[in-house]
Amino acid sequence: MANPSIRVPSWRPPTMFSKSKTERANADRSKRMPADPGAFSILGADVEVTGNIEAAGDVHIDGTVRGNVTCRSLIVGEKGMIVGDITADDAKISGATEGNISASQLVIAASAITSGEIEYDRITIEAGARTDGTLRRRDDDNGLKLVSDTEG
Repeated sequence: MANPSIRVPSWRPPTMFSKSKTERANADRSKRMPADPGAFSILGADVEVTGNIEAAGDVHIDGTVRGNVTCRSLIVGEKGMIVGDITADDAKISGATEGNISASQLVIAASAITSGEIEYDRITIEAGARTDGTLRRRDDDNGLKLVSDTEG
């Protein structure tokens, strides 16, 4: 007498939860939480990025970015280069930039080379910095202010 074959369904863990670990991880990635404004990101000297960078926190760039950079605080190191527009609350440029810069407080270090329109609330340009473009104070309508030391 031949043995009848018995088919046993393959074993599966009981469904206690609706999603597997992989499905939960993928769902978490797709629902990005807002970035931590206290976060600090560094782009090393050997890294080149083509595309825009947006960060809620601080960014330090020693590499090359070909795209716009928007963040709370930006430091471009001496070997750093940005080809694109920069928007930041605070920025210190020690490397090279080609594009417009908009910052509340801006420091252009002696080693910096900038090219483009610069919009600022407060600016410091160290001796030796090379800047080519226009400088415009944000709260200034015509670019000129008359300062008088006499009261009348």
